[in-house]
Amino acid sequence: MKEGQKFKVTEDCELLNFLLKCYPASSRKKVKSILTSGEVYYEGQVVTQFNKILKKGSIITIIPKKHYGNITDSRLKIIDETDSYIVVDKPAGLLTIATEKEKENTLYHIVANYVQSLHPQNKIYIVHRLDKDTSGLVLFAKDIKTKNYLQNHWNEMVLERGYWAVVEGVVPSEKGKIENYLEETKDYQVVVTKDKKKGKKSITLYERVKVEDNRSFLRLNLKTGRKNQIRVHMKSIGHPVIGDKKYGSTIDPYHRLALHAYSLVLKDPKTNEIKKWVSKIPKQLQ
Repeated sequence: MKEGQKFKVTEDCELLNFLLKCYPASSRKKVKSILTSGEVYYEGQVVTQFNKILKKGSIITIIPKKHYGNITDSRLKIIDETDSYIVVDKPAGLLTIATEKEKENTLYHIVANYVQSLHPQNKIYIVHRLDKDTSGLVLFAKDIKTKNYLQNHWNEMVLERGYWAVVEGVVPSEKGKIENYLEETKDYQVVVTKDKKKGKKSITLYERVKVEDNRSFLRLNLKTGRKNQIRVHMKSIGHPVIGDKKYGSTIDPYHRLALHAYSLVLKDPKTNEIKKWVSKIPKQLQ
């Protein structure tokens, strides 16, 4: 028999219940699909019976019909998953989606491999993205209807996008609001513009949480979602995000951009339930 993911049964139980515990981030529907597609082996034999009784000490092996990717990629950290979407925690230094220079070493590719390893017909769709050097929460849709609905009703469905940032210097105000218009130039730089026809209105709220070693630790809340918005806004008030050479930072003590998307509050597109997810601050920034 080929090698696959192996799970040891620790107590007598039904097969479906056991698999649900093995894949806590997957929906019941997806786990059932692994069974019905003949990818589950009990003591070396294919089994598809949901209520099959497993004996303590026995081994369950999962072998996909076809290798669709590495489900155990160490960079994949699933925060939540439903039939409609999946929320993951992106590490710094990883592209969200492909570019002309990099096609496969992306968060999208890793998440796509994961969902397809559960069933080859599964897909994911980009809803929003984070910059390569920003870490934190990213939401992917699992069907085109959910993707389009979330993107077309983004301001209604996304109730909060919270970030932590460490910026250069002492931000003088404990709380503040940065509001201006941002424009992307031909060389892909995002700049503040007074031309409302060329720029897009951008709003960032911030709260100064701590000051130490001529650095300010800020909690930010995006009211709009423009490209590089926080990075450009921090530069515009003279306090660039640490590690952000593109937008004026002169120091890099953390060897990464000091920006982390720590919270996301969403109105579930199917149930209207308010969902809130939180990501811990990376150790480098603590």
